[in-house]
Amino acid sequence: MLKNAKTEYFNEHEEIATYLAIETLAEKVRDPETAKLARAIRREEERMASFLQGQIKALTGAVVREDIPAAQRRAASPKRKAKPAAKKSPAKKAAAKKATARKSAGNKKAAAKKAGGRKKAVAKKPATKATGKKSPRRKVAKKG
Repeated sequence: MLKNAKTEYFNEHEEIATYLAIETLAEKVRDPETAKLARAIRREEERMASFLQGQIKALTGAVVREDIPAAQRRAASPKRKAKPAAKKSPAKKAAAKKATARKSAGNKKAAAKKAGGRKKAVAKKPATKATGKKSPRRKVAKKG
């Protein structure tokens, strides 16, 4: 299916070139009716080429899932490089330090408050009927 989509994509672009040539020729010989018709057909061909482009992407994804083992797909994925940090002015550095200190203090207070409060038990969600698998989400039930 992928090979057919690629062939059709190629053919659409050949047709687009043909209708572009017809449109241009008609404009040069001052035949607005033919130019208008060629332009309309060319636009239809361009829409079809755009559709086929999406199909090629989807079909290629299907080929990857079917023909390449999952372990190799993950291993072949490019690793993202960290962007170098932009230099901050001394005033911005000081403001960032203060904000970090406030967040840290707030987190400590929240942790202390949580530790003193009621403890919560985590209950797993029951298996779904359709798949028989347990859902990764969990319900939180309070212990009294």
